[in-house]
Amino acid sequence: METKELIKQAREKGITIKSLAEMTDINARTLYNYSCGYRNLSKEKEEKIRNILSCLLE
Repeated sequence: METKELIKQAREKGITIKSLAEMTDINARTLYNYSCGYRNLSKEKEEKIRNILSCLLE
């Protein structure tokens, strides 16, 4: 599943951008801008987000 879609699902389940930022060590503003499509992330950061969210959303 695409990383942006996972972030959207996490937000629907109550996981905030701020808490996701703390879990991934990625700046919250960067994550928000990425989720809105304003910027891109490196493959490593996308994979880190996917790994964490796939565990949390199961």
